[in-house]
Amino acid sequence: MKALKYFRNIAGVPLLFEWQTVPVFQLQSIRINPDYAAAGQTGPLPPPARLHLALLTSLLYGELTVMPLDGFALEHLTPFRRQVLLTLHDRVPRGHTVSYAQLAMMAGSPRAVRAVGSAMHVNPFPIAIPCHRVIAADGSLGGFGPGLLWKRWLLSLEKNA
Repeated sequence: MKALKYFRNIAGVPLLFEWQTVPVFQLQSIRINPDYAAAGQTGPLPPPARLHLALLTSLLYGELTVMPLDGFALEHLTPFRRQVLLTLHDRVPRGHTVSYAQLAMMAGSPRAVRAVGSAMHVNPFPIAIPCHRVIAADGSLGGFGPGLLWKRWLLSLEKNA
């Protein structure tokens, strides 16, 4: 598997994208972390990568409400995690939040609240599959891999778009 890493700051969010280029071009992950600034290239990209960046930019600026997942490598996820992430992607709109328990129920596994939290933790496509929209049952932010500052910022960005 040949990989392509690319760093881009979009709407103030430092993102590292990783694509698999062989045998088929697929987005493998998106990481939010300012420490990745030196990790990826910033030059020209192939057309599928440019499309992913354009769509994510539109999503962050509020011009797009749902990120199409064409070309995203979802097949490496377990069936449960894929179900949870796709339920979140398809059913929790921009500017709204849902609790881990509510998402478990929406995904058809009402007793799997902790497993939903685990699925959010390993989400390879934050922002595109908006795990920042999942909060604790008491209304607190819960967790977020890149940090609660980023989660708060993303939720604020979506509410104000």
